[in-house]
Amino acid sequence: MHYFDDCTVGKEFTLGQRGPVTTEMMARWAAGSGDFNPIHYDRTEALRQGLPDVIIAGPMKFAMLLDCLTDWAGSQTAIRKAKTRYQGMDVAGTVFTFQATVTATDPDGQTGAVNLDIRAVNQHGETTTVGEATLVLPRRS
Repeated sequence: MHYFDDCTVGKEFTLGQRGPVTTEMMARWAAGSGDFNPIHYDRTEALRQGLPDVIIAGPMKFAMLLDCLTDWAGSQTAIRKAKTRYQGMDVAGTVFTFQATVTATDPDGQTGAVNLDIRAVNQHGETTTVGEATLVLPRRS
């Protein structure tokens, strides 16, 4: 669990890791999300379309990032908003490290809002997803 008081502008946090992402995980994501584009689970089709392998759906990366963000923040936190932009492809076998940097804070009584730049970095050190999130965190008693 993290508190508003732990967050100062410029502070960086590792939110967590996920992966390696398997083709089976990607197929299950397709089934759950309804996104049946075969480039996300059919290697033959992905290669036919000129891709290096099956690619991880952007919303799947966003979901993994939000999962790590909520684990990091704790159960007494509210996510006010979050959005991402996908700026690179990731393929089956990718291991993600999800990171955040505090960009602004706004105390408000027993809680405080924290703005974060959030990102997904793959095992090659490439940042392939970036975004912003605003959390409401409790303050220390």
